[in-house]
Amino acid sequence: MRHKLVALRPGLCLSLFTGLSISCFNLAFAEPPAALTSGQVAQQAPAGEVPADAERILGEWVPVEFIFLGLPIPMENIAGLKVVFDKEELKLYPPAPVRKLKEGELPPPAPTPIKFRYQLLTDREPHQIELTAEEGPQQGQTTGSIYQFDEKGRLVICGHLDPAAPRPDVFESTDTSRTILFKFERVVNKK
Repeated sequence: MRHKLVALRPGLCLSLFTGLSISCFNLAFAEPPAALTSGQVAQQAPAGEVPADAERILGEWVPVEFIFLGLPIPMENIAGLKVVFDKEELKLYPPAPVRKLKEGELPPPAPTPIKFRYQLLTDREPHQIELTAEEGPQQGQTTGSIYQFDEKGRLVICGHLDPAAPRPDVFESTDTSRTILFKFERVVNKK
């Protein structure tokens, strides 16, 4: 049986990086951060210490777990999704549409990345991430989620679907919480 969210796959993935659902809602959050922002990179951490989040988040990440309303979503439903953080922006590469090609048909071009400015709010617990769309119908709109790095070094991001709901304060997705939870692993370039 196919999961009921198969048809919603592109919209859900876009929702994640439009602040975990700017396409579903528009939240406004007060208080500018007092901590590092995406335009600032922390100095190199001393040996044995974990680097600051602004440095640690840089690079390419792929999802390894996706929970929507308490249900795990098969990774093949979002195959090809990846995010790339640089010092000032985030690029979301949405998954390519999945469909069987006709004989002799060429595959469609890879989806164009969607760009966002991001800001890490590390002076709050749990840490927060705010995303501002740089293009598209949500251009200029900012929304947020919570994030952390788990014990395996994965990037965990959680946010609400409900526009009236406050930013989540725990990393979970249940059938009543109306949240999405993603876990990403860093892509390591093999040389």
